[in-house]
Amino acid sequence: MQKLTRLISLVVLLLVILTVAVTAAGDSAYSMANDPLVSKSYVDSMKTEIVKELASSLDADTFSEYMKTSSYSVQALKKGQRLVATGSCEMVLRSGAGYVIITSQSNIANGVGFSDLTGGAEVKNGQSAPKNHLLLASAGDGRMIEVTSDTAYFMVRGEYTVVG
Repeated sequence: MQKLTRLISLVVLLLVILTVAVTAAGDSAYSMANDPLVSKSYVDSMKTEIVKELASSLDADTFSEYMKTSSYSVQALKKGQRLVATGSCEMVLRSGAGYVIITSQSNIANGVGFSDLTGGAEVKNGQSAPKNHLLLASAGDGRMIEVTSDTAYFMVRGEYTVVG
């Protein structure tokens, strides 16, 4: 019985020594570079560095060009004039009335028109342009709005032309 107790004690002692050795070896290989967890202060400091780097890479001309393309222009159109989206273009009909014209037969067949981002719908060929809704022409493939009231005011951002 005493031999069995001694054997169990020896096995337990060996397991403890082995556990300590493995733990010590693992700790020496630990590196913060491999640790996926980071602190909030680290993220904040990196955010500040990234913003500084971006700001230093922008010149005045680039910023000026960005501001031109990122702001809306106001267009007043008369009856019969058309606002033609010649590229990715956003528009909001602020006053007046008009209807959508789609010239691409493929778009007409597939029910593609202006994406109504406000209403979550598609404004298709021949439908009235809704007031105060953000409309998106995702491509310059002949999507336009023809004004039917005496005057209509649009806010427009992106590439477009006025015809008529």
